[in-house]
Amino acid sequence: MSCDCQIGSIDCCTVSEEPRSSEMDSKALTARVFNIQRYSLNDGEGIRTVVFFKGCPLKCPWCANPESRSIDLVNIRRESKCLHCDVCEQDVDECPSGAFEQVGYDVTVEQLLAEIAKDDVFYHTSGGGVTLSGGEVLVHGKFC
Repeated sequence: MSCDCQIGSIDCCTVSEEPRSSEMDSKALTARVFNIQRYSLNDGEGIRTVVFFKGCPLKCPWCANPESRSIDLVNIRRESKCLHCDVCEQDVDECPSGAFEQVGYDVTVEQLLAEIAKDDVFYHTSGGGVTLSGGEVLVHGKFC
């Protein structure tokens, strides 16, 4: 594939046209997601499921999802939930109130498709579907 388009440091032609060598390859592919939002009415026609991917190199000042910029798994603290108990030591698994939360998790193609399929009845009845958002979806080009 050849093209001359580039957005900042992102070359839009980084998505490979190479076919996947086997079904096994698609099972090994993972992407980092930070949220799956169901029953969305504002991101396209009908009732939609929005998949928010992590990772974006653009640093747009108007970014609506700044938690999606880093591709890394990060822990955040929600002040409104924090008990200030010093029990959890900022550990997501140990926090008794759920104030510490990990932003992002890895999914395979099959896991994501299974999650999206749960809303299939809404897509058929409303003319909706799936919206891939982010972050920058093309950071996960081979996955998508």
